[in-house]
Amino acid sequence: MSNNTDGKGYRPRLSVEIRQDQYDKLERLIPWGMQKHLFEAIVDDLIFMLDDNTNKELIIGAIITKNVRLWDLLVIPEKRE
Repeated sequence: MSNNTDGKGYRPRLSVEIRQDQYDKLERLIPWGMQKHLFEAIVDDLIFMLDDNTNKELIIGAIITKNVRLWDLLVIPEKRE
């Protein structure tokens, strides 16, 4: 099996179990067709944070225990006038 992403052959998938209420909210809040793009961006950022980082366990632990949340990482540019 190859890491082929051109639409042919094997394409890896990540499947995680979530609660029904989480599923219902995601379906309601994320526009149709955007889930793949959203989760792909989150996975890319997570890989970037963990890759070649000696603090992998600290980062993973902080995320799992909710000491660091996605909202904490959001940077909203100030409005320019």
